[in-house]
Amino acid sequence: MRAASSGDIQAVLEQLSRGGDMDAKDIFGHTALAYAAMAGHERVVRALLIMDAAVDTENLVGLTPSMLAASRGHHQIAQLLSEHRVSGCDA
Repeated sequence: MRAASSGDIQAVLEQLSRGGDMDAKDIFGHTALAYAAMAGHERVVRALLIMDAAVDTENLVGLTPSMLAASRGHHQIAQLLSEHRVSGCDA
């Protein structure tokens, strides 16, 4: 999750290639997608979406990655996540 929050797409892909669970949650209920969305790392968000990361996973207070992105001012990422959720399409 640290790689996703820092925008290190290579490290994210490496962790996933070694069997990392992209939908694993931390103690706050955040996934790698949530951290990438909150930090505004669109490339990481798109990569996780292509790999079928869960878009509607809620954290401990019920916020999804789209909501978290919007709350941090990353409206383009919030829109991307919302469109992906509705259409089920690749990023």
